[in-house]
Amino acid sequence: MPGLHSHQEAHARHVEVNSAPRKSPLSRLAIGVAVVAVVAWAVWRAGGFGGAPPRGELAILAEVPPFELVNQSGDAFGSKQLAGSVWIANFIFTRCPTVCPELSRRMADLRDRLRDNPGVRLVSFSVDPEYDSPEVLAKYAAEYAADANRWSFLTGSWESMREAVETGLLTSTGTDGGEIDVNSVLHGTRFVLVDSRLRIRDYCDVSEPDAFEGLIADARQLSAILPPTR
Repeated sequence: MPGLHSHQEAHARHVEVNSAPRKSPLSRLAIGVAVVAVVAWAVWRAGGFGGAPPRGELAILAEVPPFELVNQSGDAFGSKQLAGSVWIANFIFTRCPTVCPELSRRMADLRDRLRDNPGVRLVSFSVDPEYDSPEVLAKYAAEYAADANRWSFLTGSWESMREAVETGLLTSTGTDGGEIDVNSVLHGTRFVLVDSRLRIRDYCDVSEPDAFEGLIADARQLSAILPPTR
């Protein structure tokens, strides 16, 4: 009979629905917690919650050979004084009318951001050492409130500077020495991260915000995990 058949189907559907296993409140709570945990982890990996995601181990790109130059105070300064510290190098000259002021401002930003990391030092190499005497560099350093104990500006003979920058840090000085055309020097603009064992660990384009933040994170990481060598 059609009516009886319809009633039987309805009864069967009712039994099927009510026979399905029900999730307990505890099971639903566990699933909710798991979902929240996954979302939170994803946000953290993306740099959320005000922190940077964990970074992988940095490669060792090269070793910096010994060098000795002169700082803005007129004192000998080089690899001997830097061994045992993590340091970040950049390349400027005081007569530079183009990128150097911005590069020095970014170095000053690093100084401020890494103030609580005394194991990290900053080093600015002049690619115009014949003009940039210690006195000239000291005046330039004062414009950026540079503390000579943390931020060194280096000069010296052209030969020793070129050896330190091009052979040691693998960065172009943009000139062959002598009198230079200040409007045409195309020196390296990437910052160089060096660990406490005088090994180059990264080159950074600080005009890129993400790269700049990564440089800070890497400097802190190296400062924390690498013991001083002296």
